[in-house]
Amino acid sequence: MKTPQVTPPWATGIYIGNGVVVSESWPVIRDDGTADTLVEYPSGTFHRFNSEYRFSFENDDEFLKEIKKESDNE
Repeated sequence: MKTPQVTPPWATGIYIGNGVVVSESWPVIRDDGTADTLVEYPSGTFHRFNSEYRFSFENDDEFLKEIKKESDNE
């Protein structure tokens, strides 16, 4: 007897917690070897943030949610 295959309830991407799956519409933190935080946006553009700002959040997920919210408002 074969086990039925069930499609998962999420879209493709990386699960980051709290029911959020990273998709191509989310910014990504890139390590470029500097002390700053380099973020790549889905459009392919980059923005450099002061690491003190990044670490003022509880975790990187909260930081990414905030900068995504800011970029969506622009």
